[in-house]
Formats: sequence, C-alpha cells, structure tokens
Amino acid sequence: MKLDRNTRIGGQPAKLVRDLLADATNSDGFFADLVNEHLFRTWWRVTINELIETGKLDASNRGHALRLWTTARSRGKIFGVRLPKVPDFTLQTHGLIGALLAQELICDDGRESDGRTVYRVTDEGHATGMKSLVPRMNHAAAEALLAEVLARVARINNDGELLH
Repeated sequence: MKLDRNTRIGGQPAKLVRDLLADATNSDGFFADLVNEHLFRTWWRVTINELIETGKLDASNRGHALRLWTTARSRGKIFGVRLPKVPDFTLQTHGLIGALLAQELICDDGRESDGRTVYRVTDEGHATGMKSLVPRMNHAAAEALLAEVLARVARINNDGELLH
C-alpha cells in the first residue's frame, strides 16, 4: 500500500494509522479498545498543543500534561485550565477498524470468551506500520546534494589551514 503523509484511512491521518499498526504489531492480537485508546491519545496530544498555542497552558507543562492522559477522562481541569469535553470515539473506532479490515491491514482473529473480537495485524499491516512518511528524494536532488558535499570536501582539502 502506498502511504504518504496526506493519505487518510478510515478518515484518520496516515501517521495515526501507521503508529496504531506499529503498536498493535507488538501483540498477539488486539481489541477495539486499543484503537479507541489510540484515537483518544491522539486527541489528547492535539488538545494539549492547542491549549499551549492559545496561551491557556504554559509550554513548560507540556510533558507533564501529556503524561496525564490516563486520567484525562475524569478530569475537568489541568493546571487550572478547563478541559474540553472528551469526545466519544466509538464511531471513529468502528470506522477505522472497518477500513483496516477492508484494506487487509488487519484481520479478524476470532472472539474472546467475553464476546470481544480479536484483531491481528496482517503482513501488509506490519509493512504499513514500518513505513516512513518522509517523501522520497529523486535522483536529481540526490546528485545535487552529493555535488555540494564533494565541492566542500575539495575546498577543505585545498585549504592549508585545515590540515588537522
């Protein structure tokens, strides 16, 4: 699957999907709860960044605030700043799982005794979880960079003051 930073899967950005697949790869299987948690943590990160950008939260508290995500659903405030209501991610979770199943990045791996569906990351999903979202460099750009480096090397080698 071709993946770049503008790709959306199930309405979610490629980076979120790539990170989710990478996290889920480290397990024997996962439940919809993992997807929901991943969506929530992404929302939390965006919310903290917005509070900092608007000047409501001091940037020096960013690291501490990001670590408080585990209790964020029960909090009304953080560092004296009122938090927005935490959205329900159920529809987004099911939409993303449906899209991942349709693109065969995950597969249904049966049910637990409590009725929850177990999902497993497919080989294509593993590959997607390892993809870089940095754009590829074309041959001409690589040649230009190499020419710049070689020119600098030649200047340094010809400068008597830079022998050691």
